Amino acid sequence: MAPKGLVLLALFTACPVLANTVLSVDSVNTNLGVYNLWIDENNVATEAYWAGAINISVNGQSTIAFCAQLFVDINLGKNYNTVVDYANTASLERVALLLDYHFPTTAITGAGLQLAIWDIMEDGGDGLASGKVQAITATSPLYTGSNLTDASVLAAANVYLGYTTGLTTMAYYYDNTDQSTGAEVQDLISQTPEPSAIVLIFSGLALIGLGRLRRRVTR
Repeated sequence: MAPKGLVLLALFTACPVLANTVLSVDSVNTNLGVYNLWIDENNVATEAYWAGAINISVNGQSTIAFCAQLFVDINLGKNYNTVVDYANTASLERVALLLDYHFPTTAITGAGLQLAIWDIMEDGGDGLASGKVQAITATSPLYTGSNLTDASVLAAANVYLGYTTGLTTMAYYYDNTDQSTGAEVQDLISQTPEPSAIVLIFSGLALIGLGRLRRRVTR
């Protein structure tokens, strides 16, 4: 059996990137994240409104996604124009590995995954003790007595950052822009379906195309 990543690569290579697609940010997924997580964002103590999975819809199809950026906002309850691509950089492929093979199952691990994704995407995944994305601990210069990074979330994030790559996998990447202004907003990333599901989808599309071709030939 072909490895999952190779199957996905063949399918993505054969199919064009989806453009002019509408993405809806529906809600936060309270089963896979936490509110108000304190972190050090580029030497600024910040209480992130949400750290974890969000529920989105893409052309009416619902899925779960995570934020791919830290310093750019995206708002709940809004629609955005998006281009759907696949994870094709080293950082995105590392995040795809976590999504496809180590998907969270609790609010704490969901928040930990999000913290790990921010560190990978914004800081090279070098850990949360230094750089642009850091945890606030009792010894941090930014610690004020009450703004600690949640210890359980930090522990989960460190577990995620400890996973090595070594596997070929992919994920969907949503490059989002504001519908009215065209300004860049937060990009998102989500799991890819299992290869069997993708094969069924594209097999159906191929059959539709074949049927149309036959109708054209017989006219």
